[in-house]
Formats: sequence, C-alpha cells, structure tokens
Amino acid sequence: MMKRVSIVALLLSAFSYAQQPLNLGFEEVIHGTSQPLDWKVKTGNDENYKIRVDSDAKKGKNSLLIESKEGSQEYATVQYHIPNRYNGKKMVVTGFIKSKNVKGKAGIAYSLNRQDRMLTYSAMIDNAVSGTTEWTEYQLELDLHPKAEAIVLELALYGEGQVWYDDLKVFIDGKNIEELEPNALPRAVTDKEFDNSSNFKVNSLSPKEIDNLVALGKAWGKLKYSNLKIGNGEYNWDYELFRALPLIRDKNFDKKLKQWKESYGEESNSIPEYHYYVDFLKGSNAFLINEKTYEDSSYDDQGYRLLTLFRYWNAVEYFFAYKDLLKRDWDEVLKEFIPRFLFAKDEVAYKLEIKRMGVELEDSHAIFVDKTDALSGKLYGPNTVPIKVAFIDDKLVVTEVFDSLSKSSTIQIGDEIIEIDGRQLADVVEERIKNVVGSNRSYRLAILTYSILVTTKDNLPLVLKGKQGTFSENTSTVASTSINLADKPRYKSMQEFNGDIGYIHLEQLEKEDLDTIKSNFMSKKGIVIDLRGYPADLALNRTLVPYFLSHKEPFVKFTAPITSELGKFELNENVYVGSDNPNYFKGKAALLVNHRTMSHGEFMTMAFQVLPNVKTFGTQTAGADGNVVLLDLLKGVQVYFTGIGTFYPDGRQTQQVGIHIDEVVKPTIEDIRSGRDTSLERALEYLRE
Repeated sequence: MMKRVSIVALLLSAFSYAQQPLNLGFEEVIHGTSQPLDWKVKTGNDENYKIRVDSDAKKGKNSLLIESKEGSQEYATVQYHIPNRYNGKKMVVTGFIKSKNVKGKAGIAYSLNRQDRMLTYSAMIDNAVSGTTEWTEYQLELDLHPKAEAIVLELALYGEGQVWYDDLKVFIDGKNIEELEPNALPRAVTDKEFDNSSNFKVNSLSPKEIDNLVALGKAWGKLKYSNLKIGNGEYNWDYELFRALPLIRDKNFDKKLKQWKESYGEESNSIPEYHYYVDFLKGSNAFLINEKTYEDSSYDDQGYRLLTLFRYWNAVEYFFAYKDLLKRDWDEVLKEFIPRFLFAKDEVAYKLEIKRMGVELEDSHAIFVDKTDALSGKLYGPNTVPIKVAFIDDKLVVTEVFDSLSKSSTIQIGDEIIEIDGRQLADVVEERIKNVVGSNRSYRLAILTYSILVTTKDNLPLVLKGKQGTFSENTSTVASTSINLADKPRYKSMQEFNGDIGYIHLEQLEKEDLDTIKSNFMSKKGIVIDLRGYPADLALNRTLVPYFLSHKEPFVKFTAPITSELGKFELNENVYVGSDNPNYFKGKAALLVNHRTMSHGEFMTMAFQVLPNVKTFGTQTAGADGNVVLLDLLKGVQVYFTGIGTFYPDGRQTQQVGIHIDEVVKPTIEDIRSGRDTSLERALEYLRE
C-alpha cells in the first residue's frame, strides 16, 4: 500500500514556499551533505546509482547529477513536491539537461496529483536524452487540473551513464510560479483553536445526553460529506465538532442542533465535487483524505475520543460496501460505543474499543493498525506456548511443535487441547474471539489461533487429548515475538506430479514464471492452482487466466459508491476475463482455497472459476473480496474496511460467505498427524478421473 502525502502537510509547507525561492536550481543543500534540499529520492538502487549536487552547472554554482555504475540496468529518480495553490489554465515546466555516455534514457517529467493519485502527467518520452549531449533546454506542458493538490517534478536516469539537471522553472499561464501570490490557505488548515485540547470533559452521561451525542455525531457526519462549504475546506470540521459538543447539555438541544446545521447553509444529500475529505475513482471505493491525526493530542481527551468514534462510524455509514449485511442496527452501535469510548480507563482500553468497532462490521478487511503498537502484549500477555494450532471442527489441534518447546514436554502434533489455564476451551474461545475481526466464524477462529495460547505466565497449564489418552501439562512458554506462527508454503511455486499434472502456487508465483508455465504445462492432463495465500502477482487475472480460456467470460461485478446520493452504491457492469485464444490450455483445472484465500485471492479465484473444466476444493475463504477504504484516526491509528461490493455475475454474494466451493474438503485430526494435504489429494484425484 502506497504511503499517502497529506494535503495538510503540503499546504502547511507552502508557507515556506511563499517566503523563499523554490530549490529548482539546486543551490540549497542539506547541511553537511551533497544532497539537494527538499528533493527526495523516490526509487533506485543505492549501490548502482549516486545522486548529488555537482559544480558543473548551467546557471549558478550547482546542478543535480545522477550517475550510475558501469553496466547498470536499473534506474534512479528524484522528486520535488510543490503545493498547488494557484489558479490558471496552462502549466509549463522547463529545465536544462546535460548527459555523458547515457546508455538508456534520461529526462524530466511532472504530474499533477491528488493525494498519492496521479491526475495528469507529462514526460520526455519522444525526446528522452541519451548518449552525450551539452546543456540543452527542454519544455513540457499540461492543462491545470482543478482537483490537483500538488505539482510533482521528477528527474530520472534509466540505465547507465551520467546526467545533469539545472535551472528548472514552473510557469502558470506564462508567469513564473515563484513570482505568483499563492491562494490563501483554507480554514480547514489555519484553524488552530483546539490544537492543545478539545476542552470537552464529562464524568457521566444521562440517557438523554447519550441520545444527543448520537444525534450530533450523525448530523456532523452527514454535513461533513455533503455540505458544499465543508467540502471546499472552509471549516476545520473536526474543530466545529468540538465547538458543538457543549450543545448536548442544552435543554433545548433539538432546536439548537437544527440551528447549528442550518448555520452551514442549505442541506444536501449529495457529495460535492473536489471534496476536501473524500475523493473517488469512477467505479471504485471512496478515498478518505485529509484526516489529521493530531499527534500532540492526549488519548485521555474525551473530545478527541468522540472525534475518533464519529469519524469511524460515519465513514462506515456512508462508504462501507456491505452495511446492509450488518447484523446489528448501526445507530445502536453508535449509541453503545459512545460511553465505551468516553470512559475507557486508559489508552489500551480505548484502542481496544476502536478495534471492537471493526469486529462489529463482520468484515475480514476491518483491520486495526496501531503504529505505536500499544496493544501488543497488553491484552493477554507477552508469552505463548511454542506450538502452532488449528481449529478442526471446533477442536483445537496441535499442527506444529517448535524447537523452543521444553524437551520434557510430551505434546505432539495431532494432540487436541481441551482446557487452557483451568478453563474449558469453549469459554476461552468465546471470551477472546470478541476481539477478532473477520467476515465469518471459520476465518475468525483461524486468526484466533495466533492469540489463543497467549498469556502473562511463564508456564501455562493445558489439558490435552492424544493417542495416549487425556493428559495434563504445565507447559513452559516463550516470548510471543520469538516464534513465527505464519503459514509457510509446503510446495514450490511450480512443480509436477507424476509428469501428467502441473502445480502452481500463486502466493509464490512471480511474473517471470509465466512463460515457464505456458511452455511446460500446455500438454498436461490437469493443473492444480493453489490459492491458499495472497497472490504475489496482482495482475494474474490479465496475464495467467487467459492462458486457460478460448474466449472472454464474465466473472465478477462490483457495487461502488455514487456521489449523487450520499451512502448509496450502484451495481456496475460485469467484468470480463480472457480473450480469443485458440491455443488455450484444454486440460482440467483444480483450485485450492481456505481461510487464507482473501481479498485479491478471492477475486483471482473467481476469475479462475470461469475455466471450462474446473472445480474448487477446500474450506471456507475469508469472505472479504474487493478494494479497501483506509481511514486515519488519531496518533498512528488506522482502520480499514471493504469499500466496493463484489458479486458473481449471477448476483451471488461473496462477502462473509466466501467463494463458492464445489467440494468442501476438511482435514481430520489423523490427517494432521500424518501430514496429509487432503485438499491437494482430492484435487489430484479429480484431475485424473
């Protein structure tokens, strides 16, 4: 996932741009280095490429030099970001380039961006520099884009050689950008009143005050995404919430809330174009942008806690693709979580409530991320028993024993855990699964295995049932961070079974493997396509699936949010895979899936399922197919959820239920003991029938 550059940061940095020249001539360097100030290396091999200022300049004392080692075949680029606070129609970028022995190409490019998304782009494609050249001026131009938040200049060297850049200039409608007065910053950026505190504190809430907070939070969210002035950035909408919070204690709250809403202008039910807080790509999910994270705020500040809750709740209210599948009334969830957020006893408890909001979505994409790692080791402890486990028909079974397990332990693969620390397994499961995000119970149980044995203790009492009967063991523990519980691939990315069956594992498959598959597997009787894991190559639906098809086939359709009616999604046309191909693979195919088949893995499975002779084997998938929405909350906390709906062409649901499986294949405890892969075995039987 790409790192996003916030417009807030860009706009704030624009204060300095308005006061001093841009460093487009490379005259300013980072103190004590030869690196140009404000220019950032975007890509490149540090060992093969060097980027520095050089005294060979077209103008002034410095230029930028990008040089490579002899024989280098990679590339290096540097970027310069300028906040776009200017009006106009045409933008022109000029610059001088000199080169020496460039075996490849070099040149200038620039783009107009919104967040991390390129809106329009211009580059030296037909006139890229190569060989040895003296200082020459080049020019690029673009029409200004009304949604552009940043102008991004990029200088590059592809391949071997040396290239110098100097004296870049940016013009808007013929005027040098450094001579233009930038537009005023919006109040969404300049309003600083509550930077230190929300000034909101309550020791208790009456039922009426909770209802008032529900009404305020809903009204605040609807205005946030539908009001034209807010969409234009004319208010710091977070701080407008803090200004409104005292209303909840007013005896005439309903009247005051109505007046408050009306003070921002005419009410709307659509999303304004070029919105400050949300952006869209046609047919795709919403992009929630410019959400300040207030790194200096306190986790104890109750106003900021409400801001976090209202941000999350309203984002789900309007941009979660499967709100219709929620088992609980979403308004009731808001009402329940208001006191839970406000009165959480400390940072850990508060962040746990944020995570539990995601659990309510029953969405395997509803991931909670905390860059401060505050919950790590705090919920259940820092230690765990050094074994790996899996749920087999609700039985917790040992699947791997790590070397760090005490030599005196008698635990073996295939043993069933009945009690943990004196408690029945079912009780521990029900207590801990409430903190596990997931679209279905089988996925949540699979994720629970990572924490089911976590403890504060140095020894964890277990009761198990093995071949020798039921036994107890006070099992020694190790630091959870010392063992890796992630599933490891059992097979190579490509292999053959008895010469007539091919096998590919998409979690390991790389682009360069495709030619080998097409040449070596064309004559096979069948092929196993293992999707138990996230595909390494996200373009396989375009590059590999057509190899198996003679013509185009519809395989999926999506729902996506629309801007004309806030909170509504529309169903798009079928998406097709394949093309006319007389040399397609004519054998049978078997697909393998399980809980690790998630998101793009489920999407890829749907593409493979249109093959003419294909069957899907395994267990329920994660049930979270489609693009995700990312929402920044406070101080390093981020949450995700599914942002587009994904369906089979006939309308069958994939969310929560997972991908359609032709034959469910579940391992038994004896299969675990013997190390059998029953899904693969059944797939091989099918291919040889």
